[in-house]
Amino acid sequence: MKYEKHEIRQTVILPKDVSQLLRVLRRVQEPTHGLYLRHKADAEDWVRHIQAIYQTIRPLQ
Repeated sequence: MKYEKHEIRQTVILPKDVSQLLRVLRRVQEPTHGLYLRHKADAEDWVRHIQAIYQTIRPLQ
């Protein structure tokens, strides 16, 4: 599976969901995680993308 870049213009994240979402974003960066493995060919792009999302959401905590 090839990593496709796309844009999500708006997402609503409730305060009660931030911690769980951050945990999930940390887990999908693990090399043994299924989503990571699906993007293995583009692992650098995948990790960079997930880390960017994480850094955007982290201040909401």
